[in-house]
Amino acid sequence: MHIFTNGNKLLQKVADLRLQQQNLISSNIANVNNPNYRHKTLDFENQLRAAYQATKSPLTVTDPDHFNNSEYSDVKGALETELKPRVIHGQDAVDLDKEMTEMARNSLQFSAIMTLIQKDFSGKAKYLEEFSK
Repeated sequence: MHIFTNGNKLLQKVADLRLQQQNLISSNIANVNNPNYRHKTLDFENQLRAAYQATKSPLTVTDPDHFNNSEYSDVKGALETELKPRVIHGQDAVDLDKEMTEMARNSLQFSAIMTLIQKDFSGKAKYLEEFSK
């Protein structure tokens, strides 16, 4: 039995990217009063979706070691810097309300991913307990 399945690897990669996104949001909020700072975000959802679709195979895999179809390590996300022309000199380059909303959304998604990972491992622990009897 392999502990790290394709689902585990996907969840781990999503959690890692969500953490990176949270750090960027925190940086945006910290620089809300810096007029030269530009909003940054990490776009990874499309890359992750494409990587997940690439792992789907019409072939039946009888052993996880037969095909290495779970490479999510290539998904890094694309750092995007939003450049908006400002009408009024000194206007904040970062929309605080938008950043706080995005932080809450990202936090909820990260929490959900961590719950899934925890439940997956607790299920495997129960299986190992029963198997060891």
